Amino acid sequence: MIYPYRCDCGKEFEVIKSSKKIDDIEVCPECGHNCTKANRYLSRGYFYGASDWDNAAYNPAFGKVIRNKLHAKQEAKARGMIEVGNEDMNKYHAELDKDNEKKRQARWDKV
Repeated sequence: MIYPYRCDCGKEFEVIKSSKKIDDIEVCPECGHNCTKANRYLSRGYFYGASDWDNAAYNPAFGKVIRNKLHAKQEAKARGMIEVGNEDMNKYHAELDKDNEKKRQARWDKV
């Protein structure tokens, strides 16, 4: 698993290790400080938001914890990124049905 750490010097870094070694001490690459589990922020957890409980998760694309969908949109916009894979499935199925109908019609015309 990937465990993100935030050192007392302000440096954020990630460590890949097995869950058996979750309590091992990690060394900050910037200042050499020993970072314990107190410096680790979990990749998934519940954080108290301004209005409600949010299910926040660490997003490796942004390199930080993303609180909710709106926060992800704001981060993506700030980086010039766009979200993919969020199309309406009904529209997708309608397009597939049209394509299949065209193929059926083309086969029928050959007969």
